[in-house]
Amino acid sequence: MRVARAYSHERDDGVQAIGVTIQRDDRAIQAVTAIFAADHTGKLFSLSSDARQMSRLPDGRETLRMTPVDDEAQIVNSCLRDQ
Repeated sequence: MRVARAYSHERDDGVQAIGVTIQRDDRAIQAVTAIFAADHTGKLFSLSSDARQMSRLPDGRETLRMTPVDDEAQIVNSCLRDQ
């Protein structure tokens, strides 16, 4: 697995949504888009179900009050789809 693309968008409080496309093979036939988040200290959290399944990071939905459908997460997801 490797990260193929990544985008981030920051909220006013310093929390960043981070969208990544993770390739499972070299041909990018099997790719997963996952949404993570970083707090103002840089600590990483998982947001989307794919992010929670593929990592051992803590769930940031309640801690950071951010979900995969929030504006910041949708912005990075849109950037990933458009590329």
